[in-house]
Amino acid sequence: MLTQTPIYCHQKAVVKNSLPFFSSCGIFTCENDRKRNKMSKIIKRFSWIFSLLSVCAICLCAVACSKTENKGIQSGEEEALKNTFKIISQDEAKQIMETEKDCIILDVRRPDEFIEGHIPGAICIPNETIGTEPIDRLPDKNQLILVYCRSGNRSKQAAQKLFDQGYTNIVEFGGIITWTGEIVKGD
Repeated sequence: MLTQTPIYCHQKAVVKNSLPFFSSCGIFTCENDRKRNKMSKIIKRFSWIFSLLSVCAICLCAVACSKTENKGIQSGEEEALKNTFKIISQDEAKQIMETEKDCIILDVRRPDEFIEGHIPGAICIPNETIGTEPIDRLPDKNQLILVYCRSGNRSKQAAQKLFDQGYTNIVEFGGIITWTGEIVKGD
């Protein structure tokens, strides 16, 4: 719709018959243009604020990610220090048992499980009994100790407890349920 709107430019009234246009002094010719101009300014302000917030959000994400990565590295280092007992395969454990005569084979299952079947030469010290107190049956903290249980869960727990007590040569090799070597019954 065409409108005739007087425009006051430098104190003179000028009438224009046209679609909205921008006058030489920066005044729009119709009310809709004024509203659009206001909206444009508001949008520009909000886009500036949105851009600033976006940059801040990106910076915060970058800082949070770097802290998370550092935590992963730190907790990974702490985890490595915490779990310094060695985990080996059962084949490696068999080879060690054949070559190292001074190693201790430690079964950390309950006594009733031990009696049902265990690796020859193993001693039974249940995981539940290993705490922070020294273990009389394991006096040498530098001796090689091969640790196993039924499935590998309790042996890892026991190996960690032994390490925490100061034992330095702990090797965990899983559970007897996958053991392919000899098994004996009784005490």
